[in-house]
Amino acid sequence: GHLLTTETYVGASVEALESGVFRSDIPCRFKIVPETIQFLIDNIDRILHQSIEVEEKLSI
Repeated sequence: GHLLTTETYVGASVEALESGVFRSDIPCRFKIVPETIQFLIDNIDRILHQSIEVEEKLSI
């Protein structure tokens, strides 16, 4: 896997089915994958560099 630098889409609209705000009366299942959590922990420096320096063009 690699970090995504840009996202593009084709079409006239973008659907956000899961916008990050969840209500208790709307059923939604979450699954935590331990391997994914460990990947994030192991690669936190690279992920932060990508987010801060590459995407936001800020200096750490």
